[in-house]
Amino acid sequence: MIINQKIHILPQIFTIILIFSALTCDKKEEMTKIGVSVDSTTFPVYTLMKKALMENSEKYGVEILWNDVQSGDRSLIPVARELAGVKKMLKAGIKVLIIKPVSFKIYPILREARRWKVPVISLDRLPTDVPVVGHIKVNETDLGRKAAGQVVEILKLWYPLKKPADKWNVIVLESATVAQKPRKIVRGIYEVLDQYQQEIQVVSSPQVSGADAAFEVVSATIGKYAGNIQAVIASDSEFAVGAVRAVQISNLIYKPKWRRKGFVHVEKKGIITAGVGAGKESCRLIFKGEHVIEVDEMPYQRALTVLEAGLDVLEKNQFPSDGLISIGVGKVNVKYGPIRVVTKDNIREMEQMWDDIFR
Repeated sequence: MIINQKIHILPQIFTIILIFSALTCDKKEEMTKIGVSVDSTTFPVYTLMKKALMENSEKYGVEILWNDVQSGDRSLIPVARELAGVKKMLKAGIKVLIIKPVSFKIYPILREARRWKVPVISLDRLPTDVPVVGHIKVNETDLGRKAAGQVVEILKLWYPLKKPADKWNVIVLESATVAQKPRKIVRGIYEVLDQYQQEIQVVSSPQVSGADAAFEVVSATIGKYAGNIQAVIASDSEFAVGAVRAVQISNLIYKPKWRRKGFVHVEKKGIITAGVGAGKESCRLIFKGEHVIEVDEMPYQRALTVLEAGLDVLEKNQFPSDGLISIGVGKVNVKYGPIRVVTKDNIREMEQMWDDIFR
C-alpha cells in the first residue's frame, strides 16, 4: 500500500520539479544584460571593478557582459577593436552600455548604441565629441581636499601651535604632468591649506614625476629646514612612497605617543605623510606603520555606483546626477563615486585591492 502511494505521488513530484526548473530558467533568461567595455582590465583598478560587478550581478538581477579592448582582436587598432566588442554586446541584447573608452571620441559607438536604443554611460574617461546619458568618476578635487583636511586635523591634535607666530611647515608634492586629474587634486589640497594661511607655511611645492624625484626634493627640504617639517602632502601615492623614504632616512617617521593620564600631548618629532591614490606600495607602508594617510578612490564601490546608475536609467529613465560637466558640445550629468581615508586603523579594508601586502 505504501509503495503504491509513493508511486502515485512520483508524477506530482516530477511535475513540481519541472515547473520549478522552468521558472528558474525563465528568471535567468529575463535577467537584464549590462554591457561593460574598458580599454584594459590589466590595470588593478579595473580588475577590481570587474570583480565587483561579477560578484554582485545576481544581487542586482543582471548579467554582465564584459569587453576588455586590450585582449580583443590584435589585428585591429584599439578604436576598431573597441567598436567591434561593443557591437557584439549590442547584438547579444544588452540594455545599457557602460564604457571607459579608449579615446575621448566615441561617436561611432554612440551612433551604434542609438541604433539599438541602448543608453550609454561613461566611466572615468569622459567623451568630448558627443554627450552621453551620464558620467561616473571620482571627484579629483575632493581627493586633494580629503588628504589635506586629514593632515590639518592631525597637526591640530598632535602639534598644537604654542605662539601666534608659530607655523606648521608643510611640503606639497605636485605632479609634473599637465593632465587634468593631478591638477585638480593639487587644487583640492590648496583649497584646504589656504584656509590656514596663519598656521601653515608651504615651504616647498615642487613638481615631481616619480618616487625618486620626490625622495630627492623631500630629503633636500628636510635638510634645509634641519628637520623642522611637520607634514608632506603628496598628490600621488607614488610620490608619497618617495617622501616616506626620505623621512625614514632622516629618522623622522611619524609615531605619536600619548601619556596614560588625561591623554595629554607628548612632544615628539615626526613628519606626517599623506598621499592620494592608495597604491600598493604606499598601502604596504601604512600597514608597516611607516606612512600615515592615503586617500582611496574605492574602485570596487565605484563599479557598483555605475551599475546602480545604469539600472536607474533603465528603470526610472533618470540618471542620478550630482551636477553637470561641460564638454564643449553640451553638458553631461555626472555622478561621483565614493572615496575614503586609509590609515593603519582600516588598512585591512584594502585587502580587496592589494591582498598580498598582508601576507
